[in-house]
Amino acid sequence: MIFIDLGSFYGDIIYGYSDKDDSQNLEIKKSEDLLLSNDLLGKHALNLCRNGEKWYVSDSYSWLKKKFPEGKIIKCDPGYQYSVNSNLKRIARNRYEFSNPKRDINNIEESAKLVATKLGDAVAFGIKRCRMRNMIPVLLLSGGIDSSVIFNILKKKDYLDETKVLTFGIEGSSDISFVKKNFEKRDVEIIQLKKEEIENGVESFLERFPVYKSFVDTCLGVPLMMVSDELKNYRTCLILGTGAEELFLGYKYHEKYYRDPNELSKIQVKELLNLWSKDLSRNWDILSNNNCEYYLPFLNESFVKEALRIEPCLNASKLRKEVLRMAGISLGLNKTICSRPKKALQYSSGLARIIEKIKK
Repeated sequence: MIFIDLGSFYGDIIYGYSDKDDSQNLEIKKSEDLLLSNDLLGKHALNLCRNGEKWYVSDSYSWLKKKFPEGKIIKCDPGYQYSVNSNLKRIARNRYEFSNPKRDINNIEESAKLVATKLGDAVAFGIKRCRMRNMIPVLLLSGGIDSSVIFNILKKKDYLDETKVLTFGIEGSSDISFVKKNFEKRDVEIIQLKKEEIENGVESFLERFPVYKSFVDTCLGVPLMMVSDELKNYRTCLILGTGAEELFLGYKYHEKYYRDPNELSKIQVKELLNLWSKDLSRNWDILSNNNCEYYLPFLNESFVKEALRIEPCLNASKLRKEVLRMAGISLGLNKTICSRPKKALQYSSGLARIIEKIKK
């Protein structure tokens, strides 16, 4: 049995390790089984292709199909482990689980310091990855705590010169007003759209991605489609705040579990593992359609493992996500930004009321 740990490679010959050699270029023979270990957090679906005697992996099915029209391809869903033989017949599929994370940090100051440091490392990893692949990092800044903390890390680490920062919304929306007031004009490019442009964007989205026709999918998908349409002629990687709500328990309904740490911990882990089916598969379908990629600092594997050490009830506060807000303050964000109440993107960007009218 040969074990290969698959990261997000793009059309490379698979590298991995076996019992004999941890750096060999693997050519899988017909008599051998292959164990695929996809990323345990469920961020990307990967596709495995056998072309002749060589195996290739990519998160772009269309790229593999175009590059190797005669190759055999299977899709390996994220968050699962596969055992596959050389003829690409699935033998087994097992779900990764975070089993009882060790909650050894129960101090808010220590938690905030840990998050600030480790999230900084995760953001730096993403920027370095973009450099290696000659891609332009693009941060979507709403002015909420998630994207604002990432912005401040980029600024403190002197990454803003190589990062494009965009704020998207309808003229007069709360996101645009907030960003104009609290961020320097030279750091952020604001995309203000008219009502007619949004209406056209919604119609285009529903035509191109009919599987995502629900109200929430449409509200969250339209901005990604419109931004990636603008960026499709460049090699770009969108930096998104996805995962912060789940990791720092930012939804309203989390409040009723604040006094039950065991249940809150179970909810947190479950929501992290369900992110692919809830959000990430939609986002990936939309962005890859325009040859854009994304990077998710809050779901960086090393960061998640560290963040899960924090007692989840420390996030309890009137504004929720208290640990992340305290981390923002420690990073130098002003208190106005750190205390901005959460408002769903579809409402803060002004999209919701337009989409509601279209869908009636």
